[in-house]
Amino acid sequence: MVSEPRSEMPDDELRRRLGRLTKRSVIDWLVARSRLDEAFRRDLTGLAMPARRPPAPDRWQGSDPLAADCPAAHELRSEALLALGRPHEAFEVLWNAFRRTLRMGFLRGAIAVAPRGRAAHIDAEAMDAAENHPDADLALGFLIARGALDRAAGLIDRRFEELSASARTGLQPVVAALREEDPRQAWQLLRLTLIDALEEGDTEAGALAGGCLRQMRQLAAGGGFAAEHDAFVEQLRQDYRGRAAFWSTVPGE
Repeated sequence: MVSEPRSEMPDDELRRRLGRLTKRSVIDWLVARSRLDEAFRRDLTGLAMPARRPPAPDRWQGSDPLAADCPAAHELRSEALLALGRPHEAFEVLWNAFRRTLRMGFLRGAIAVAPRGRAAHIDAEAMDAAENHPDADLALGFLIARGALDRAAGLIDRRFEELSASARTGLQPVVAALREEDPRQAWQLLRLTLIDALEEGDTEAGALAGGCLRQMRQLAAGGGFAAEHDAFVEQLRQDYRGRAAFWSTVPGE
């Protein structure tokens, strides 16, 4: 008696069961399977092959799912490359993923598998990558998280117009951290926020601008550049003489 052929498991059920597997068990199976089938190994190698150079900024959101902001995909590719004995390419996968996203997880992973002699320079390279990242908000958040406040202040000064409204109004942590270390730089950041608020023209923005100017006066007095502050206020009166609500919040000026 001939037995009935076993029906295939439905795709949804297969996906559900495979979803229970760990990444390590999947990778181990793939590598073991590739030893038995040269064609399969070539296909697996092609899947694991990272880009030889990072894509241009305008292509970072392309159609390749492994070039998208998908941590699991990059981590899986990197682990597969390590299993295949290709640590340099595993590093490049994580490093390029970090450059695209500025995610700390990718940076930590890249440091963990970095080639000898490269790890010592990764932190400085990460700072440079952040400063030149096309998303100014992401770049600022990364630099603040890493405690690179001098670089964060420089980025704010250079790319203030690129920052979102929420990022512009959330600069107080940087200002507070710079008050003692570099009061003039803190003053400059407050000046940018003040002018931006005055350009908005509404009551809430005027109150924000008033708070900035009061902090600027304190910084200038403590930092020894009160004359520079006075000159700025004089120019401010000429440029925004019609902002009565704003000037009412800073009677001392």
